[in-house]
This record gives sequence, C-alpha cells and structure tokens, in this order.
Amino acid sequence: MTDFRILIAFAALCAVALFYVSLGVKGALAPFCAACTAIVWFSLMGAVGLLRVGGWLFYLAAAAAVVWLILRHGQGKKPLAAPGFGFWFFVGAGLALMLLLYIRQPLFLYWDEFSFWGAAGKLTKLTDTLFPVAEIGWAAPSTQKPGLVVFSYFFQFFGNGFSEWQTYAASDVFMVAGLATVLGAFDKNKHWNAALPLMLVLFLVPFAFRHGIPTQIVSTVYMDSTAELPLGCAFGATLAMWFGGERGRLRGMGPVCLGLACLVLLKDAALMFALVAAVLVACDYLCTPQDNRPKLRGRLGGAAARLGLGLFCVAAVFLLWDAYAASVIGTSRLEDVGGTAQTGMLQMPLLFVQDLLRPEKSEIFTTVTSGMVQYFFMRNNMFGSGFTAMLGMLSILGATALFLCPKRSALRRQCIVFGIFSTLGFAAYYLFLTLSYLYILSPIEARRLASYDRYVYPFYMGLFLVVLFLACRGLAAAKRRPAAAGKAVLVVLAAGLLVRTWQFVPLQYSVLGVPQEEYSERLEFNRNVAHLKSRLDPDGKTFIVTSQDEGMRLYMYVHEMLPLRTDYSYGGGGRLRVKKPGPDGTSQVVEVTLAEFEEYLAESGCTTLYFDSINAIFIENYGSLFSDGLQGAAEDRTLLYSISVQDGHVWMEPVLDG
Repeated sequence: MTDFRILIAFAALCAVALFYVSLGVKGALAPFCAACTAIVWFSLMGAVGLLRVGGWLFYLAAAAAVVWLILRHGQGKKPLAAPGFGFWFFVGAGLALMLLLYIRQPLFLYWDEFSFWGAAGKLTKLTDTLFPVAEIGWAAPSTQKPGLVVFSYFFQFFGNGFSEWQTYAASDVFMVAGLATVLGAFDKNKHWNAALPLMLVLFLVPFAFRHGIPTQIVSTVYMDSTAELPLGCAFGATLAMWFGGERGRLRGMGPVCLGLACLVLLKDAALMFALVAAVLVACDYLCTPQDNRPKLRGRLGGAAARLGLGLFCVAAVFLLWDAYAASVIGTSRLEDVGGTAQTGMLQMPLLFVQDLLRPEKSEIFTTVTSGMVQYFFMRNNMFGSGFTAMLGMLSILGATALFLCPKRSALRRQCIVFGIFSTLGFAAYYLFLTLSYLYILSPIEARRLASYDRYVYPFYMGLFLVVLFLACRGLAAAKRRPAAAGKAVLVVLAAGLLVRTWQFVPLQYSVLGVPQEEYSERLEFNRNVAHLKSRLDPDGKTFIVTSQDEGMRLYMYVHEMLPLRTDYSYGGGGRLRVKKPGPDGTSQVVEVTLAEFEEYLAESGCTTLYFDSINAIFIENYGSLFSDGLQGAAEDRTLLYSISVQDGHVWMEPVLDG
C-alpha cells in the first residue's frame, strides 16, 4: 500500500480532472484545476482540524466523479470529448516521473527541506494534523504556507509512514499539471507535430531558469520539495487558464480563481504573484476586445468585475490563513512579516518611500538598491541574465504578433498588451523583492542579496510559460508558411534547450543519473538515528547537543526523529545556545550559563539528552550536571543520558547499550 498509494492519489487527481473536462474545462487545463482543488480543499480541512476527514471526502468525491462519468457515458450523453495533448502529457509525464523517483528513491539533502518543507510534510502525515498545531508541536513554521505540504499529504494519505521520494513525486505532479496548461494552446487533434517539441520544451523549462552556470553538484530539479519551481509553474498556469479559458464569460474566472487561491497557499512571496496575475487578467479583458465583447464602457465594468473577483479570492485566502496562523502564534503577517525589523506588511512601502526621499541614504539602502540593479544584468539562467530573459520573451511576443497572428486579431493585441503589462508586473515584483531585502532579511543577507536567484526565477519561469502559450496560439492561428516557420523555430528551441541542459546539468548530476553514493552519508545518519530512537521512550522528549554545527544537522535530527519530540542547542564552540522568548515576545537564540542551562532543561520537559558531538570546552562548562562528568561521552562509551529533575535541579546519568 505504501508504494502504491501515490498511484491511487494520481488516479483520483485524473478523475477530478476528467470531471472538470465534463463541465467544459479544456483537457490541458483540467489537471491543474484538479491539483488546485486538492490544495485548497486539504488546506481548508486542515485549518478546521478535519484533515483526515477531508482526505476521505476528497477520495470519495473522486470515486463518485468516476461513477457519474460512467453513468453519463452509458446514457449516451458522452460527457467526455478527447481530452487532448495537455491531458495526456500530464498523465504520461506524471507516471514517468513517479516511476523514475520510485526507482531512484531520492532523499532530502538540503537545508530548507529539513528546516520546513520536508519536516512539515512528515509531521503532518504522521499526526494527520496540520503542522502548526500538531500535538508534537511546532509553532514557528505556522507562518509558512501549507499548499505543498498538504499536497504531499494527499499523495501519502493511505498507509502508514512518510516517504521522502513520494513528497518529490507529489511536487513533480503538481509542476507537470502546471506545465501541461501551455499545451491548451493547440486544438485537440491538430498541430501534433508542434505539440511534441513543445512537450520537450516544457519538461526542460525548470532546468532553464533554475541553472545559470554549469553545475558540479546534484541538480534538485524534479527532486525538490520546496516551493520555487511549483510556484513558477502555478503562476504561468493560472494565466494560461485565463488565456485558454472562457474569457468572454464571467464563469471563465472559476479556474483562474482556483489558481489564484492555490498561489496564495504556496509561499509568502506568492501573494505578489497572485496580485500580479489578477491585474494581468483584468488588463487583458479591458484592452483586447473579442468580436462579441461590449464597447469600452462595458469592458470597463467586466474588467472591474474580474479584477474584483480575483482580488477578493486572493485577499480571502490570505486573510483566512493569516487569521489561522495568528491564532497559533499570536502574530499576524499584516502586523509582522518576520525578519529582523519585525515590520508590518502595510508599513514596508511607507518605509521605502521615506528612505527614498531622505537626502542622505543609509548604507544598506544604497547597497541593496544598487545591487538589485546590478543583479538584473548578471547571468542567472540558461538564457543569460534577467535582462536578456525579459528581452527574449518580449521579442517572442513581438514576433508572434507580427508574423503569426492574423492582422487586427484579438490575439495580436493580447501579445502586445501582455508584453507591456507583464513588464510592469515584473517591475512591481522586483520592487517587492527590494522591500523584502531592506525590511525583512537580516542586514548580512540583504547586503549580499542572499538567495536572489531562487526568489526571481519563478517569476521569469511563469512569464515564459505564458509567452509560450501565446506564441503557440499564434502558431495555431497562422497561415501555412508562417506556421511552418513557427514550428521549425519551436523544434530549434527544443533542441537548443536540450543541448543547453546537457551542458549545464550533466546526466550524472540530474534526476536521471544521480549516483546512489550521494545519499550514503544521509543513509548512515538515518541508521544511527534509528538506533537512537529504539532506545528512547516514545512519550519522552530528547535534547540534542552538537558543538560543531549551526543548524543543518540539528534540523536533520528533528526531521528524522519525528514523531518523537526533540529540543536542541545551537552549536558553535563549547557554550550552548538555546532559543528562548525575548522581551518583545519573539524568540531569540541566546548563550546560556551552567545555571541557565539547568533551568532550561528543568522547564523544557526533556527526559533524555543526546550528543551528536562534544568537545573539551563543553565538558568544562557543563560537565558538573552529569553523574560521570561526561567521561562516558568523551570516551565514546555512550552519547545518551537520562535526565532527572528534582526541586528544580537537574541530574543526568549515562544510558549504556544493552
């Protein structure tokens, strides 16, 4: 059951997608609608404490959809037409990736997976409770969004235990559902000779924007549980659902609103993606009238209605999750977006204007703003810099409008309008990134623009998917010779991306060929933790100490020890650092003396203490709390100690194997 449960989830997703097709949604758009439905549904049910019930209801609804479709077909009503290229691309690519991941069995390797994405998924699965309020407890990550976490839960709903490769499979299926929407630009039975190279392009798009220089380490494309790649796919797919849906009718906003809601639930920064997408939808409706569209006055009302509906959906989902998170940690994102400044979301633009108008700019303001300009022209993807990527996308839109689209057609206007307003949307998002560096991240991270590439490439990626959609729409509408030329260009693009990906990500560093030795250290770590867990009381709590690591290895322990409860020190030298509430109510990491460490342990509820590493300075500072003066740990006879608390005093004794 554990190995086959993702196939059950995939089948349920396909069933929901086909149900959407029966309601009139295009086959290429339906898988993404189904994936968004799952994310929104499981997030809602998790927030009200009914995650397990919500899972059963979703699977029962999928089964009911299958029965309904069969009955309708038996009555001669034929609710399903041929779903088209996009749906079969989703099915084929999804199954292929799941099979590949099953064979490779990849494990989590990176910081963000252990510090949130993977650990939150494991906690949610093992407790059948949304991670912020899980019984074994985790208040801090409640500010993160639940979208990918609950989608992983949906894929691992049946059976016991948590599987890391199945988390990757869930993320990849979601990405493929987003990529498949671009194939909705083609008719169901036409242009197959253009759809085939487009499928290759779509599969390689994540590589193109994830890598800016040739890599000599394992590429995590299609082996990543974090939000950036799915965010880029979801951004492009949401807009593709607008351009490929019923734009002339208000009901065409249904799939778009699903996409907007899903975007908000993927990541904090996705709020800006959703807002930009909602504005682009309204601008397109206003500026590109179809033959049956009303005059300008009527289009103004229609654009306002679509903008209002989109913004309402975005605001409602954001505020509902923010209220839920605030009920857990007592702080709203509107009042405190985190970081060192603890600035409210609405305060950030005002602070930026104040800093901008000051005659003498601060050093960090100048460093960040000038750095953001410089980084825009630095290489960070296979197309070159952000500037060349944007220029290339605008060039594709221009060429599509001039050479492929019929004269005076709505599609030609769409290409022009999207080129203009998507550029403005990117400028708005770039300003948002600047504010994040100035008022959220620490000064050290801000000065070096930490993680710049991973923050910016999802936006490029999403825009590129929409550009591909509009270009393929133009190709499908073009006359014979321009269409032939367009198909040739598409083949060249596919071949170029394939060669470029081979240059940047050699086979042995991709999901296809990553050597199993890459996981040898992690597998050894897992074996050691499994032995440790066999010696612990399932109802106890373990304090983990390391004096050589600033966090990564500790988060690995937290993840691998689940569902057992843990507490931990932040290493470095021989003096312990623990997380304690600060005077303003926020947590801060502080060094503790012998007496403070004793007090901390007495209040923490820890029943055992385990050493990942130890040094002489630690023994000198804290050895008096241990019955053997830590000689057992120093001589490697034991690394595990039991904790006894009496009258506020702590005493620890070695726990020997056997």
